[in-house]
Amino acid sequence: MGSLRNEIKSVFHVTVAVCVALVTIVAVRMDARDAHNDRMRSLCAVYWGAPDGSAEESNALVQAERWTGISNLEMLSYCRFYGDQ
Repeated sequence: MGSLRNEIKSVFHVTVAVCVALVTIVAVRMDARDAHNDRMRSLCAVYWGAPDGSAEESNALVQAERWTGISNLEMLSYCRFYGDQ
């Protein structure tokens, strides 16, 4: 009877440890995604606020391409999506 209790305790502790690890991983990924989205919103604000063909617009595109690999047309779509949020 005592060994059964020890096995149950072991299974419980392993289950708790796995759940804690999963919650931690999800929280870190959500934080990273939120940070990325905040950067892109900032770039979109610069992109849309800059005069057409200006250095600010070009810099926003260069930074967006560096961070995400998206092109000019994709940047327009991306910023439209975030503008609607």
